[in-house]
Amino acid sequence: MAIHNFPEGVSIDEAHEKSGNNFNVVKIPMFYDHNGNRVPADRTALVREDSGRMLGEVAGDDRYNIFQNDSLRDFGKVLSGLGGASTARAGNLFGGQKVFYQFDLGEYAVGGKDKIKKFLTLTNIHSGKDCGTFGESETRIVCGNTFARARTAENTLRLRHTSSLQDYKEEASRILSVTREWAKQQQDIWDFLAMKKFGEMEFSKFLDEVLPPKEDSKNKRTANARDTIKDFFHGGIGADMFQDSAWNALNAVTQYVDHEATVRVPDGESREEYKLDSIMFGRGAEMKQSALESLMEYVPVALGGRA
Repeated sequence: MAIHNFPEGVSIDEAHEKSGNNFNVVKIPMFYDHNGNRVPADRTALVREDSGRMLGEVAGDDRYNIFQNDSLRDFGKVLSGLGGASTARAGNLFGGQKVFYQFDLGEYAVGGKDKIKKFLTLTNIHSGKDCGTFGESETRIVCGNTFARARTAENTLRLRHTSSLQDYKEEASRILSVTREWAKQQQDIWDFLAMKKFGEMEFSKFLDEVLPPKEDSKNKRTANARDTIKDFFHGGIGADMFQDSAWNALNAVTQYVDHEATVRVPDGESREEYKLDSIMFGRGAEMKQSALESLMEYVPVALGGRA
């Protein structure tokens, strides 16, 4: 795992080099051995050109086009130039299988109290199972809790390896427009949740939807997780700012996911890497999204909710 935080003013070129994202990926035909004969497997390996590490595989019909990290960096230059955003973080997971850049979009305060930093995240996936995306994500300054918008077709990067500078500019303009719209909507929702009183009955219903109790051998682990989230709802970091609120319910889940939840890690692998992958792309991100979806039933339709 290679993750780097950068001070304000660092160029994306410098971030690209220091984060270790400056590698290319190549396609190599795969074979299997049959009675001593080397037989084409009709599969293509996606391999780091510098180290030879295999990152993923795709069907062997040669239709898969690799979007190189250098192209993502070049797109990031256009994006930051148009939006005035500085590079805040860059890195990669699992030897370069998942690459990302984050750009600082400034901050605001939920309910005038709880400071939130906004980021635009670009990702490039070399596993062959996903594509590049962008998304608006936020970090709660008081505790480091993170929340990212769910990944949908709308936030898929509409770029190819053959994209021109004009294509980059048009896509960057679209992304900045969509991201600003999301950020404004998100801020309005957060402000509403901070003011929304949330009693024990509402919280119990919310917790059952996000993390239902188990009746099998996993019951104890689930029960412990539920107890932790309940404790965070009443006394988590920053909970005193908006006591007994729907905002606290959401942050109880994010604090659990980011700081307490465990992940399964294969022998010899990095726990920190699998944890970050869960938070950004996996089960942790899904759990946070489930928490927000549950709370949207209290949010007015005018703000994008279901109330």
